[in-house]
Amino acid sequence: MSEDAQIAYASRFTNEEQVKSSVRDSLKNNAEYIQGAEVRIKDLKAAFSKESLISTNIGRIPDTFLLLMFRSVATFGLPRWMPDTLSGDPDSMYNLLHEYIALVTFEQVANGFGYVHMGINLSFIRNFSLMRKLYRSFVFSYLQKLTKMETKEPGAVMKSHERENMIKRRTEVCIVISISEYLLSLFLARSQSC
Repeated sequence: MSEDAQIAYASRFTNEEQVKSSVRDSLKNNAEYIQGAEVRIKDLKAAFSKESLISTNIGRIPDTFLLLMFRSVATFGLPRWMPDTLSGDPDSMYNLLHEYIALVTFEQVANGFGYVHMGINLSFIRNFSLMRKLYRSFVFSYLQKLTKMETKEPGAVMKSHERENMIKRRTEVCIVISISEYLLSLFLARSQSC
């Protein structure tokens, strides 16, 4: 432990009873959220889409690591991980709490090989500045955009995903048809020359 951390704890806690009380109070005050973590994981898995790469990758993370993440959120008195993307202020204390929980648990799970299926380079995980930039880009750009869409029109995100999937399927069908037409034209040209 660093000397700064020791000084911080020495000023926060002056005796062992205060430490015990703090831990006990945190666990007692957040018991409902902590105990609900397992149910939230089951609910999450039940909502998985078989076609979603994100769902597939989350499904490959061992439950012990998912439980660590969910309980870490709960221990800080948060019913769920839900940063305030609409405020646009990543430096608010509320958003910083979410950021640190996400980054620290991400590093812990990565170091425990919980993301081994994704081939993560651990040297990048330990680069806090890089990880913070990636986190903030994801939360305050991508998630913020989705949140604004949903706020403006409930169900808009789902409609957008359905539209994207429809366009993707149509494009794939058009490619198959084009290839089929090309092969048919080759076959017809060959049969006419014989």
